[in-house]
Amino acid sequence: GRTNGPIEEITVDDEVVDETAVEDADTGAIAIEEDYFDAYEGVYYQQGEYAVTEYTEANGLFGSKARVVIKLNDGRVAAAGDGGGTIFAKDGTVTNVECMEYLAQVLCLCQDSDGRIYAGTDGSGIVVIKDGIIERKITSEGGLSSDVILKVVPSLDGKYFYVITSNELDLLYKDGTILSKNDRIIIE
Repeated sequence: GRTNGPIEEITVDDEVVDETAVEDADTGAIAIEEDYFDAYEGVYYQQGEYAVTEYTEANGLFGSKARVVIKLNDGRVAAAGDGGGTIFAKDGTVTNVECMEYLAQVLCLCQDSDGRIYAGTDGSGIVVIKDGIIERKITSEGGLSSDVILKVVPSLDGKYFYVITSNELDLLYKDGTILSKNDRIIIE
């Protein structure tokens, strides 16, 4: 895609988020230097100082509405949103996560130290993905306070995740144990 060139800074709610970025002339989307970034109509990757590659359904993206993008531990990047999830490798390989299209919209992503991706959804709970395949689903039937997952954040020691649902804060351990407000939660 074409670019306008470097811009001075990215601000969100009047706070500077990044000072090295490129604005795409066609979409107005922002690329953070040497990183992937998301835009509602696709996913964009800045390669070098000015070149921006656009990923859409036409060239392998799961769908046209990306909501979240994260950099994975191994340097690849995962993107997800309405209709699925995609994993991008530095060499340009694009892999869609199988069966994600059957789930509700993905609202957030995070990864644990073992390489599992935790996808929080708008109605399907948390989907755990390993090596591009859905390993399991964690839902309100299994103990979450809601199936609407707004954010999943790993604890500093990596033993559990803070899960912000539409109802409350839950703690999710890697083994699937869930603690919620009805349990006595002690954060050390």
